[in-house]
Amino acid sequence: MAFSIRIRHLALAWGLLAAGSLPPRADAPPEGFKVAFLGDQGLGSSSEAVLRLVKREGAHALVHLGDFDYQGNPPAWEDQTNRVLGPDFPQIALVGNHDLSFWGGENGYARYIRNRLDRMGVTVQGEAGVQCSFKYRGVFFILTAPGLMRGGHADFIRRQLESDTSAWRISAWHVNQARMQAGTKGDEAGWGVYEESRLGGAIIATAHEHSYSRTHLLSSMSGQAIVSREGPLRLRKGRTFAFVSGLGGADIRPQYSPGNWFASVYTATQGATHGAMFATFHVDGDPRKAAFYFKNVNGAIIDSFVVISELERPIRPGITVEPSIPRTLKFDPREMGFPPEGTARLYDSTGRTLLYIGNLGKPFTISLERPGLMFLRIQSGNRLLLRKIVILP
Repeated sequence: MAFSIRIRHLALAWGLLAAGSLPPRADAPPEGFKVAFLGDQGLGSSSEAVLRLVKREGAHALVHLGDFDYQGNPPAWEDQTNRVLGPDFPQIALVGNHDLSFWGGENGYARYIRNRLDRMGVTVQGEAGVQCSFKYRGVFFILTAPGLMRGGHADFIRRQLESDTSAWRISAWHVNQARMQAGTKGDEAGWGVYEESRLGGAIIATAHEHSYSRTHLLSSMSGQAIVSREGPLRLRKGRTFAFVSGLGGADIRPQYSPGNWFASVYTATQGATHGAMFATFHVDGDPRKAAFYFKNVNGAIIDSFVVISELERPIRPGITVEPSIPRTLKFDPREMGFPPEGTARLYDSTGRTLLYIGNLGKPFTISLERPGLMFLRIQSGNRLLLRKIVILP
């Protein structure tokens, strides 16, 4: 007898859509929409060289990941951008640790950032550059300042991603966790912002460490659980990647932090020079395909990879039922993006425990006496998730 499985989401935004072909999106990015990412900039020839690179590459927008000029001189920083890119060039910027003392006020960084967003014509929800979200040309941006300003950034990211339906989502802030950068930075952002971004399928963009690094596709940021080392990177809710683009013009630092979860590392140890990350959305006629690359000011491409957005497809839950006797349910929590340090309990409608798993780092199976209603309880720290699984004859 053949069986099918239907998963219904009862807790967070890990809901599943019906399988099948996906219709074209009316709000997709325009074909060839290119965004540059850089941070840790400064004033002077190296910083201007990176801005000229952004212009040469034909970027349509720039995401500045914080630490603008290191001199507490917002007008000079604004003038540098205007001289190279122009006063109306779309720039999306967020606060860095070196920007805090000169953030507010009539000539503070915040004013210049808000004014440029106004000229871009975007509607910003929240405080620009600190804790806000908006959609620009089909890409949903969430900017936060964990470890620097305000609080509740992880909750803010979760709420924004739960209410958004974009195929492309960028979650950006300045500081890092130690294992998410290749230098000497410590745990400053907290894992909450990383994990909420991952659960919502958002690409994570940071700076702070003066180098470039990019992770493999991960199903746990705090546990660095690698989904795949091969391309393309198939972005889904529960699996994403993070990068540090901190070669915007300031000093360049060596590598101190190794990790097999890094797909690419470019630091002073590798002879790095300044550059920026570029992402071109809607390539090859496919609005769900993007081409990413990091390029230095000398024209060398250091890292390049393709990303496919599958946020609207079913998350392949790694659950299959074999119509053998006894019937066997195979469950792979890694494919569902659950953290490996979590626990799981599978129980039936009477409350009888069918299976308890103390570590979600590997697949497991269970023999079913008969089809019926089951519940899966996932616990990770103080977070409780619940999914209902219905097995139909």
